[in-house]
Amino acid sequence: MVTSGVVETNPTEQAVSRVPGEVTFALEYRSQDIKTLESFGNLVRNECDQIASKRGVTFDLGDPVETEPAKMCDKVVDVLTASADASRIDHEILPSGAGHDSAVFANAGVPSAMIFVRNDKGSHNPHEAMEMADFYDASEVLARALWQLANMQDEVRS
Repeated sequence: MVTSGVVETNPTEQAVSRVPGEVTFALEYRSQDIKTLESFGNLVRNECDQIASKRGVTFDLGDPVETEPAKMCDKVVDVLTASADASRIDHEILPSGAGHDSAVFANAGVPSAMIFVRNDKGSHNPHEAMEMADFYDASEVLARALWQLANMQDEVRS
């Protein structure tokens, strides 16, 4: 997953008919696999080097901010999936790669998983909005899963 949420020019130099002398941007890329992250980082640097050489520009990418990919607990994901299925709630499994609290827990050895509900206050897509039915569905999935997980604590920890 690749995101570039910030692209800016220097406000003292920008104009509709002027090519800016400097552009800053933020680039975030995520994966469940550290080798994929390293390979993509190398690809970005190589592309920037080629563009710099061809166009006579410079790129200062700075030091990357790296976080260890977090693998969610398969057993907990399976319980959440079964809970959604039992409630006949449409869902899909997707890796996040984001630095959510559950990633910190997962990397510390705590069995973890996430339920994502689209919303207009924190989604990556500004056209998404949470309906209350979405919130209730997620709450039902969570309640069912917590009940089941409470009865299988030792199995989840192993």
